[in-house]
Amino acid sequence: MMSNTKSDLYKFVDDNFFLEEDDTKDSTWVKVAGKRVDARLGQVASRVQTMQKALQDSKDAAKEEQDKEARQNNIIIYRVPESDALLAADRNVEDKRFFKQLLFSLIVGIAKEDIRRVFRLGTRGTTVSGTRPILVQLGSHTAKNLIMENLFKLKSLPDKFKGLLLLPMT
Repeated sequence: MMSNTKSDLYKFVDDNFFLEEDDTKDSTWVKVAGKRVDARLGQVASRVQTMQKALQDSKDAAKEEQDKEARQNNIIIYRVPESDALLAADRNVEDKRFFKQLLFSLIVGIAKEDIRRVFRLGTRGTTVSGTRPILVQLGSHTAKNLIMENLFKLKSLPDKFKGLLLLPMT
């Protein structure tokens, strides 16, 4: 009985764990299937990469569009005298104060929240006229339109505002 079980065990191991001719056919099929799977994975990876590039291009285009829309709310003011303050922060405060005085004089009615940023363009002392233009970034197109519609009032304002030139950015 014992020898019978032993021989059955050997036969079972031989049948199940050793390569025979039929197994070599299976291994060839496995190789072919593996190559097809690898090729498919390569195609999928290529498609994923193409989609990622398209997504990045879309994000860049959307960011550019947002930037253009934000620039449409900007105004450039020319011929504003520069402050003699030593620190750039102090000069910037003076420019903001000047712009707020201008708005008050024009009786525009724009809230402080509508003014995002006021700053000079260029580097100090490099312009021919001696004054650098001021870029005003406004929060909305409505605020910009209100200012532009009231520019006709510049003629009747005090002398410090009369020589100004305000241009919208498009």
